[in-house]
Amino acid sequence: MKHRSAWLGFVIASCGLTMSPALAAERPNIVVVLVDDLGFSDIGPYGGEVPTPNLDRLAARGIRFTQAYNAARCSPTRASLLTGLYPHDPEKAKALLKEAGVTTPLDLTLILPPPAYARQGGEIIAAQLAEVGINAKIQNVEWAQWLSGVYKDKNFDLTIISHVEPLDIGIYANPNYYFQYDSQAFRDIYAKVTSAPDVDALKAALGDAQKKIAEDSVNGFLFAYPNVTVADAGLKGLWKNAPLSATDLAAMSWK
Repeated sequence: MKHRSAWLGFVIASCGLTMSPALAAERPNIVVVLVDDLGFSDIGPYGGEVPTPNLDRLAARGIRFTQAYNAARCSPTRASLLTGLYPHDPEKAKALLKEAGVTTPLDLTLILPPPAYARQGGEIIAAQLAEVGINAKIQNVEWAQWLSGVYKDKNFDLTIISHVEPLDIGIYANPNYYFQYDSQAFRDIYAKVTSAPDVDALKAALGDAQKKIAEDSVNGFLFAYPNVTVADAGLKGLWKNAPLSATDLAAMSWK
């Protein structure tokens, strides 16, 4: 039996920066401006054709990023800024593999179920893993094979699957679940989730649980799975954001 990791969620982006000695001596005042679909060279400080005098002035007086890593999506950038976790750093990954005693090249199998997010995302993940000496051989399977081999028998190295259910955090308290995360510390935290006496205590416990999962790197979070809906303009009551993979028919009506 073999099992290593299930890939979920979203990819994280991070950037390296430098500052002048004068600025380094003081505690910096940092303002983060997060912009969707902004290319590296779209603004003046990096050679952009569109005039951005205010940003030019900020860049001249402050700090400029000297190298950047991205996943071509806005959600990973937000996640990186909020958590400070999972920076895309191939050199650090190589160092961690060496520290763990892993000899490269390392040959693994990446098992992919039918959805496009897995099949197409798997090609990207395999290429990124190759950069650090991990040869991920892609194996495309049908759902029956995935459920039997990965989910039931736990016989896999790597896989990509969308875990989007908001209330299934309890699976991390089950060491027999298919990715076999076994942490008494997490189970103690989850016990506080299930026994919370009020909403504030529940939120605090859930936050602690999510932080523990992230810090332990139980899964490699890749991206926020989009929920695209096309509906008649006269249909009211559709959720703007879907907390569950369901549709509340009782709340819907025709205008």
